[in-house]
Amino acid sequence: MTAELAVIVPCYNSNPVFLEEALASLSLAAAPFDCQKLVVDDGSKDASTLQSIATAAGFEYLRKPNGGLASARNFGVQYTDSRYLSFCDDDDRVFGNKYELQLAAMNHRPEAVSYTGSQWFDDAGAIEPFQYFTSEEVEERLMYGNLFHVNSVLLSRQQFDTVNGFDESLPMLEDWDFWLRLQLAGFSFQGMPTICSEVRVHPGQMSQNRERMNRYMATVCEKYAHRFEDFPGDVDQQRAYRFASAWATYMQNSDQQSWRGWFKFTRIHIGQLATLALWVKKKIWRS
Repeated sequence: MTAELAVIVPCYNSNPVFLEEALASLSLAAAPFDCQKLVVDDGSKDASTLQSIATAAGFEYLRKPNGGLASARNFGVQYTDSRYLSFCDDDDRVFGNKYELQLAAMNHRPEAVSYTGSQWFDDAGAIEPFQYFTSEEVEERLMYGNLFHVNSVLLSRQQFDTVNGFDESLPMLEDWDFWLRLQLAGFSFQGMPTICSEVRVHPGQMSQNRERMNRYMATVCEKYAHRFEDFPGDVDQQRAYRFASAWATYMQNSDQQSWRGWFKFTRIHIGQLATLALWVKKKIWRS
């Protein structure tokens, strides 16, 4: 019999305390439902510890060679037969009402990907809400940046399969790329402002490496540079904003802050640069 929900937690050399907290929160939220719970070990050094934590929390433990977050998530999905999918990083947590609210939303609008509000937290107890974007804002602004966290999302297996999962060539921002491909495939996003997940802030997390994050933001920008017209909203504004954003992040990389790097990037995006100039000129004239 097909399960209603699958929860997949990729991990790699995880902090045991963080992982235990993540799995405990997921177990509590998923308790009322028929749920497949999987931990995917992406080639960690201490497999026995992670396996013990996963088993004690009631999660099935899977192990694979190291391939990154996208690879681990895709690998886990292969071992599920559920109608809906949820992903949570090994250092984050969800609240007890997450799946109750999101499954109700998905059953009401199965064509839309569900996301909720979320917040940052740290070990000192500090909490800061992550900016919430409405469904309408996501529709118009998703190509500008990653507007919600992966652990705030619930989607159907059919949606996941339609875009062939996460892009395993991206070691970072693979979630933003995934949302963009869902949007291009015609799926909408249904948001609810209720905070149902939280993202831990700590020195070891991937997002703290700003230089690397910026490099892969530019990579995602370039990946969709030829498809501006396929996104909703003002095409000229999208082209202008995307070029400006991609250029800024590209130039923040120390190994690319040279005239050679600047000319290379400008040559690749000369069309967007021209559109940026025209759009700015138009906005100035309108004002």
